[in-house]
Amino acid sequence: ARVSKAGTVLDPDGIDVTVPERFQWASAVGFDGTNFLVAWEDGRHNSSIYCGRVTQSGLVLDSSGVPVSLAEGWQQFPAVAFDGTDYLVVWLDDRSGSGCDIYGARVTPAGIVLDAAGIAISTAGSFQKYPALAFDGTNYLVTWEDERGGDPDIYGCRVTPQGNVLDTQGIAISTAVDSQVSPAVAFDGTNFLVVWADRRSGDDFDICGARVTPAGVVSSYGPVVMQEGRQEAPKLARGPGSQLFLVYQGWAGTVNGRTYNTDRVWGKMNPVPGVAETRNDERGTMYAGPSIVRGVLFLPEAKGERREVRGEFLDIAGRNVMDLAPGPNDVGSLSPGVYFVRLASGVEREASGVTKVVLTK
Repeated sequence: ARVSKAGTVLDPDGIDVTVPERFQWASAVGFDGTNFLVAWEDGRHNSSIYCGRVTQSGLVLDSSGVPVSLAEGWQQFPAVAFDGTDYLVVWLDDRSGSGCDIYGARVTPAGIVLDAAGIAISTAGSFQKYPALAFDGTNYLVTWEDERGGDPDIYGCRVTPQGNVLDTQGIAISTAVDSQVSPAVAFDGTNFLVVWADRRSGDDFDICGARVTPAGVVSSYGPVVMQEGRQEAPKLARGPGSQLFLVYQGWAGTVNGRTYNTDRVWGKMNPVPGVAETRNDERGTMYAGPSIVRGVLFLPEAKGERREVRGEFLDIAGRNVMDLAPGPNDVGSLSPGVYFVRLASGVEREASGVTKVVLTK
């Protein structure tokens, strides 16, 4: 259904994009400036990927659907993006019979499939699932949930508009402990932002993220949303300029004095990975935390069984302006204002906590 900029639903009865026999589900949509391309999982041939074009007036141009992939096995969970010339449709594919891979195919604005056999984007061991993608003006970044290491992690790779895979082994975006699932990605005009549901902090999922440069370099990873209960199923959209909007499913206990105790849809403008403050659970600790006195930030050494604490000093936009080591760190040359201290441990420097601090003169 189309929705106007004013929030009016223009098709209250819905648009029949396709109505063949069997089931159609797990849809995705892209826009080329003239028409929309809707892709979906289709049950008329086992489980395949089909697509169809829809005009801005709601006219369906391919009512029977165009087969994108009729490979053996199951093809599921498509995602779509447009590069200015063609679309790239990506999906979960188990044609190999051993685990699941990520495949894709280019589709022209005329609805012609350019890669009938599919493009093998990731054929790593075990399972790769739930792809998402965005275009930066030069290449796509395709991301997915990846189980090659056991617990699900987040991987990605760059794909050219010609269908060439630039990172054949994949880019490890997050391999933190426990599970990272359900990635979403958008381009802000400078870097990609990848977000996902992350369970490294305990039983509940939070929303974490990372920036990925157009060269495929990962930086600025850490928590994006850490609120009460469970947060999951993130989605990203780009607005004017560099603005990004994050929506996600999250627990709503008591909000503004009203009790809900159920899941709701939440939103956050311009999310920055690594500057969501850690939940302030009341629990015993032997770690005093960072503090600033007379231009010197003191980072206490960890006690007990914890590994050595390292940290990054982030500005209000989440950029790392200084690496921190245990003990005194001279921050007096920086401008006064609000900063964040992101603590990290382990070889991969995965964020383990974020604290807001104020630097004064």
